[in-house]
Amino acid sequence: MRRLFLWLITTLLISTGIHPLSIQAITLTPVSKEFLNFEILDVKINSDFISIKGWAFINDSQHYKNTTDHSIKLEFVSLNHSFTFDATLTNLSMTSSFAAMGYSYCADGVYGASSCNYYYEYVGFEAIVPLDSFVKGQKYNTNVVFYANLSQKYFKTPLYYPITNPIEIMEGDYRFSIISKLNDTSIKIIESPVYARKSPSKTGTIWTYGSNCSTSYLNILYFKMYSVYTKILDRTIAENQTYYRVSAKSDVCVDMRKRIVEGTVLNPVWISGMFVEYSGTPLEISSVLINNNPVITAEDFEYIIGTPINLLDYAKCYDFEDGDISAKIVIESSNFQERVGVYQVTYYVEDKYGYFDRKTINITAIDLYNDPPIINAKDRTILQYSDFDYYLDVSAYDLQDGDITDLLEILNTIDTSNPDDQDLCYQVIDSKGAITIKCIVIHIYNEVILNRRYRFVSKNKLFYDESVPILWLNKVTDLQTMLNNTNLIQSLIIVALN
Repeated sequence: MRRLFLWLITTLLISTGIHPLSIQAITLTPVSKEFLNFEILDVKINSDFISIKGWAFINDSQHYKNTTDHSIKLEFVSLNHSFTFDATLTNLSMTSSFAAMGYSYCADGVYGASSCNYYYEYVGFEAIVPLDSFVKGQKYNTNVVFYANLSQKYFKTPLYYPITNPIEIMEGDYRFSIISKLNDTSIKIIESPVYARKSPSKTGTIWTYGSNCSTSYLNILYFKMYSVYTKILDRTIAENQTYYRVSAKSDVCVDMRKRIVEGTVLNPVWISGMFVEYSGTPLEISSVLINNNPVITAEDFEYIIGTPINLLDYAKCYDFEDGDISAKIVIESSNFQERVGVYQVTYYVEDKYGYFDRKTINITAIDLYNDPPIINAKDRTILQYSDFDYYLDVSAYDLQDGDITDLLEILNTIDTSNPDDQDLCYQVIDSKGAITIKCIVIHIYNEVILNRRYRFVSKNKLFYDESVPILWLNKVTDLQTMLNNTNLIQSLIIVALN
């Protein structure tokens, strides 16, 4: 009875196009493009979906004759989120492009053969992935997953779509980007023999160069197996294939064929992407929030005690993306009081994404019936190194409080050892918090320098007995020289007599 049930289930699955193995647990094997060949032919993005078109198949595995022989999925993997998406198979044939000359087609039921050709029908695919399938702010790498149902091979490999510039769109405040950088992509030749052609076409002119390698193949040029090209000069799509332009040079003969490797002698040289392995930046789909911090506008202000006040009225906020969000401002901290003084208020705001701004302002609370105090102080002159009394001849008076000299504060000190003009500042605060600051200049002089600059005359000492100031000594020397010059004196006397 159990065998009959299993037979009925198997028959039903086959009749509906479902391979019995498809209901078993499938293990995906990560492979390189050498084993899972693919090309991405087109990628588009709009506000609703991302469209990816191309073809893929497992090489030398089985016939692909209809849509039940295989299936294709795309896998999108980010750091915190992954998902797969079923691609729709399209009627794209790669049979003629991949058929080896001189080989017949494999019989049905022959799997994994390399001495015959397989059919590659319906190997095209299209995946229209809703944009909201991708978690915003994530970066996804893309794999193609291929299920060869007949040969029971299930492979996956990273997708590459080398392009010069990212494909981008703004969706709300997020910029979606599709990236696969052409300028950091390298290609490795994974098929042989492959002609070196002068144009991007499977019928393009084949390169010939230099001496012959054999009488059979002459000097026809072929790509050297596993050679690597690090500089991709151009890229184009034709005949459902991606062609890459490289520069090359002649190398050794292999299997009687003349091979080329990367160089600067031969250009342009084109090769189809179906014969190469990629390295570099795989197809990446990312979304980045484009958002600016909001900006609070608020300025210091004076407040008259007793006047109605709402501190939130003194702050506004504009957000580049959201516009006016002043209603979202909150007071993060405040020490404001209804009394004379200077207070701080800190405003805080967040936009819808948590970007924030904060700003602190000063509020000076004043009383209309309070006059600021007055500091009485004048500039002073003192001798260097002398004792200095900071409060000498300094007082403070307030119209309401009277004498408040005892409330005076010194804001800085002076250095009496330095003969210079120095500022000295005082501050006083009255009973209502009104502040007055006044600065005076302290002139500090040096006695020696002062004596050199001036001559002091004493009534008790005749001038000719006084010492001559140093600054005058040069003049005295000049006068003495003149008096010792007889000729000069005589000429001066003659001039005087005349």
